[in-house]
Amino acid sequence: MSFVEESLDSIILDSQHIKTSSLDDNVPQIVRYPIGKNINTADVYDEMSPSGSDISDNTIITATDYSRLEPEAYSASQFFENMVLKRQLSWQNYQNKRRSENNVSNFDMSSPPSIALISELSKIFISKIKELSHTRELFCSKEYPFSFTGEEALNLLSAVLQSDWTRKGYRVLARSLMHTVPPLFWPVPYSEKSLKHNTLYDSQKEIYTLSDITEEAVPQGLFLPALGCYSTLCASGLSNGCYSPCCPYKGGARLPTLSHTELVIDNNLHRNLSVNSSLATSQDTLFATPLSTAQCIEEHRRNEFHKTVFGNYMTFIHIHREMYRELRDYQLYCQEVQGNGLIDEIGIIFLKYIDKFKNAYVSYGSNVFLGEYEAKKEMASNILFHNFIREKEKQAETRKLAFRHFILAPISRLQRYPLLLNAILKGTDDQHPDRANIVEAIQRIKNIAEKMDLAAEHAERKLRLKKINARIQFKPDQKVVDLELLKPERRLLYEGPLKRRSHLGVEMIDIYVFLFDHLLLMTHKNTQTDHSIGEEEWTYTVSKRPIPLDLLTVKDATDIFLFNSFKGIVTPATAVSSPNLPDSPVSTVSGKSITTANPYLNQPPLLLTHLGRDGGEYVISADTPKLRLVWKEKILRAKKELFGLQKGVFQKVLINEPAFALSGIVQNCGRVICSAQFVNSSGKRMNIIGTQQGVWMYAEGAAPKRVLISADVTQISVLTENNILCVLADRTLKAYSLSQLESIAMKGQTLLESTLASRTIASHISYFNSGVCNGKNLIVTMKRKGVESHFKVYEPTCGDLSHPKNAKYLSVKTSFISKPLTWFKIYQSFYIGGDSSSVHFLRSMLLIRCNHGFEVINMDHLDRSDHLPKLEKSEYKFIRSYPDSKPLGVFRCKENFLVCYNRFAFLMSTHGDHIKDNYKKIEWAGTPQSMAFQYPYVLAFDDNFVEVYHVETGKVVQIIEGEYIKHLPSAENNTNSSEGQLYGTMLNPSKTEYQDIFKLVPKHN
Repeated sequence: MSFVEESLDSIILDSQHIKTSSLDDNVPQIVRYPIGKNINTADVYDEMSPSGSDISDNTIITATDYSRLEPEAYSASQFFENMVLKRQLSWQNYQNKRRSENNVSNFDMSSPPSIALISELSKIFISKIKELSHTRELFCSKEYPFSFTGEEALNLLSAVLQSDWTRKGYRVLARSLMHTVPPLFWPVPYSEKSLKHNTLYDSQKEIYTLSDITEEAVPQGLFLPALGCYSTLCASGLSNGCYSPCCPYKGGARLPTLSHTELVIDNNLHRNLSVNSSLATSQDTLFATPLSTAQCIEEHRRNEFHKTVFGNYMTFIHIHREMYRELRDYQLYCQEVQGNGLIDEIGIIFLKYIDKFKNAYVSYGSNVFLGEYEAKKEMASNILFHNFIREKEKQAETRKLAFRHFILAPISRLQRYPLLLNAILKGTDDQHPDRANIVEAIQRIKNIAEKMDLAAEHAERKLRLKKINARIQFKPDQKVVDLELLKPERRLLYEGPLKRRSHLGVEMIDIYVFLFDHLLLMTHKNTQTDHSIGEEEWTYTVSKRPIPLDLLTVKDATDIFLFNSFKGIVTPATAVSSPNLPDSPVSTVSGKSITTANPYLNQPPLLLTHLGRDGGEYVISADTPKLRLVWKEKILRAKKELFGLQKGVFQKVLINEPAFALSGIVQNCGRVICSAQFVNSSGKRMNIIGTQQGVWMYAEGAAPKRVLISADVTQISVLTENNILCVLADRTLKAYSLSQLESIAMKGQTLLESTLASRTIASHISYFNSGVCNGKNLIVTMKRKGVESHFKVYEPTCGDLSHPKNAKYLSVKTSFISKPLTWFKIYQSFYIGGDSSSVHFLRSMLLIRCNHGFEVINMDHLDRSDHLPKLEKSEYKFIRSYPDSKPLGVFRCKENFLVCYNRFAFLMSTHGDHIKDNYKKIEWAGTPQSMAFQYPYVLAFDDNFVEVYHVETGKVVQIIEGEYIKHLPSAENNTNSSEGQLYGTMLNPSKTEYQDIFKLVPKHN
């Protein structure tokens, strides 16, 4: 196959449109421009590079109207004549120079023939056909006097060009002349085969005739192969040709070379100069531009889809065209100045465009995999788009490359730049002025490639999230949950197969687990075939409820089995002897333990605990101990990162050493039940703790000291203005002098309880609360009688017991006759027809917490009562959908109230209307037993964690974990004020026989 057969393409310029095709088509490559358009030479070279091939002079250029901007305007014929003249002059200069330098006399000194001008070749062809018509006659000669066969056309071209081309090469040239604008000839109506395929055949049976064109209207252009090899150092008959793959002089001799650096630059430039521009142009002309108007994508989403798939491809076209033109212009400059046409340096030009590369490549790299995925996804669901891509891929311009190749081509092209520049660098002398620029260009391109790789990796991770989100499936009986996998900040941290022990503990179930930066998801992995694309894809069926990381705990199962055996988890002791565990790694024979060949023998399983109402505990095993350790570390690190991002609004501060032992331990303090705080006369904050064994008091940072020995303390409250401590123990409410108890705690004084000033306020009561109502400090006690709740309201009458004038109230009973002064009087009494659990104080009213809401009691008008919320209203219909819900508290939230149940919370106006401005309700993840409020946060205390929500947004802002967490509330219950200090207790993580008392301190960022 000759060089013409390998590289003969044509660029035909006219006023219509752009179309491209390869050599193997019947129609050669055509590039058309509007008539009268002024086009720079570089524009021609841009379009002369076929997709994926190098720029070659072995090309035909024709035009109906062609002009050039610089340095002066030419007509089309003048332009092509000047190109021929320029090649002739430079050819003669080079030949003379080499002849004198090398004393060579046996090479061709003739200039390229004028036959390189398409207009001249056309004229010669027309005249030869007319001469032929006078020497022989065809059957249609009378009707078509200037008719000829395809075989005769090729014979004439062979005689004119006198080249060693094969018949196929001449056939391609003849077909190009047939498809010029205007066409030089066309088939006669009797040549059905030629008419059907619109091409020329080398046959005696196919007949053609000259078109009706005048001599002035013949097509104009250049037949570049007739100009010789584009390398100015290559000549016919001098060597085996040059480096060019389409050199017409292969087999002859070649002139002596110039410097190695110049030749390497020339070689690499000619072979690779326009590849990027042509790749981007191919993507544009073959796929992008047609798709922008194609009907296979709906109009309302076409632009967005186009942008997603192709990204910033237009930026590539502009940048590479600019760089290519500058390199080409510099080559022309070198040709004019140096006389040899070789480029002496290119590094500085590369450095100029590298900064432009950076943003373009990084942006494209971050989008390319997503674009490929979206295109693939669209092909699977849209048959019209599928057909569109397949039809485009069948076009010869794609060279049988898939659509994916053109999408990924710019990524791989950037990686080749350092290789190409290194090839030039190897042939560049150390003293060459361009060496430093090339070295810098290589390094900077590598830096861009690294950044692009990072962007591509990030994009792949995002794409993986997108694929997972598309393949997640829920079972029919499962609640579909938005996993929020498509959020911009979302990350997939780890994934892989694990095994989960079944609930009965008799088998291990294969699962596939995803660890995201916000939750852990256990699934069953399945495979299915997508017939639209002929590929297998995995689907993931959700096995258990997604576990938010802030509600997930992970531990070695061996560390906690003994403590959680009451929850039904198999303990190591039972695992040894249980006959129901065939997969157990240990079995017993005659009382002796033997080891079985179980792969999970030497690795303790992990216990994953999903905290909350919908949670559970899952025993997880991995194939190897190392993998199990990896999973544990990944989960713990993910939780740490999550807590670091959340930062939280409260800080958990321990306020004591582990001094409160649980019951059953020697010298135990009993379970901590309640707490209260006050500031003493010296300004020091004091803490009071009520336990099953009595009342303890201490200053923060000091050791607690028991000040009262009393069994089953359930509530305590401090009446600060009266210096009184109220203690409910064994259903008896007593009041004590706070000053006397403080002396015991602070000064170490030992006082017998019989010598302490105290008064019994009420007996056989269920609970009490203190607060301010109608401007008075009041205590409300509740005694249950049948199904009714009877209340008594007490008002202090003793004043401040720490004041000397009230010392008379501190006297104790010394005989049956003497009666000490009372500290309280009954202010009011009332009852409600139902059970109740607490009293909340408003400015002039009381709210009684009942089983289904709050009863409103007007202290001034006991005959007027109401209830909140009004369940008969339709806006509160959602409360009835939670049959197990019960109220836990109500708190003042600016001008509204926050009403809290054990399942949810919502805002309510002072008129009882449901406020739904920002959210309808807050739903607790856990099962809170107690509530606390410190504006703007509400805290729900579950046994294993504390949920913190922002009351204005309804969003969770913090989760505080722990074991056996209990809120330590005071009996003071002023709804109009936030709780001053938030105290709680939890199991000590290292000494499980002790309780830690902590307080939640607001963080002030």
